[in-house]
Amino acid sequence: MLRRPAATDLPAYTAYCTGPRAQFVGSPYSAVQAVDKFAAMIGHWTLRGIGRYIITKDDIPIGHVGPLLLDETTAPEMTWTLWDSAYEGQGIASEAARAVVDGIIGVPIYHIHVLPENLASIRVAEKIGAQREDTTPPAWMPKALNFKLITRSPAELANEC
Repeated sequence: MLRRPAATDLPAYTAYCTGPRAQFVGSPYSAVQAVDKFAAMIGHWTLRGIGRYIITKDDIPIGHVGPLLLDETTAPEMTWTLWDSAYEGQGIASEAARAVVDGIIGVPIYHIHVLPENLASIRVAEKIGAQREDTTPPAWMPKALNFKLITRSPAELANEC
């Protein structure tokens, strides 16, 4: 299940941010930094009208997925993270990312940035149909591999213009 973030998700998110699972996104973070990052996740919805969803299993928050739009002059970044390794290898991240991509109208292209050693996320990017592109990684993730996910065909995009 996917839903918007809620205050009750903070303990699970903090455990993720302060632990080894967050290694591919700049961790470790302190508990205070985790609160700040979580507040930004919630606030993103207000600022941009889109944002990351919480992935739940049996009503337990286990990760997040969705668009991150830091710069309105570029396409959003599609992000996903499972907060606990117990949920890896089950197709949860791929299924959640695909559900978000298919469900958000008006986002024709996503960028995806993955560190080369994050093999699980590279597999998710490929599984949801993202293609590798040889572009300069963002300054905040200089070693990233870049992917692009086009959600609609060129003909569909041309009809929108």
